Amino acid sequence: MFILKDANNKEVAYNFLDFIIRSEIAAKISGYLMIPSPIAGAAKYKEVEPVYTLRTFKLRDNRLPWEGY
Repeated sequence: MFILKDANNKEVAYNFLDFIIRSEIAAKISGYLMIPSPIAGAAKYKEVEPVYTLRTFKLRDNRLPWEGY
């Protein structure tokens, strides 16, 4: 996410971003969407199992995306 440099309400936008990256809120958002949350700490608040996990995705050489870099 980003905030436009010409945004009229930058403070409100920053407050919104601060709100949605809280672990508890990020867990609720990801639970509603049934996807894993990229926010560290959100997993301990999850109430719904995601449809997929990051381990679902493998590269062509069978590595996970974050391995071997």
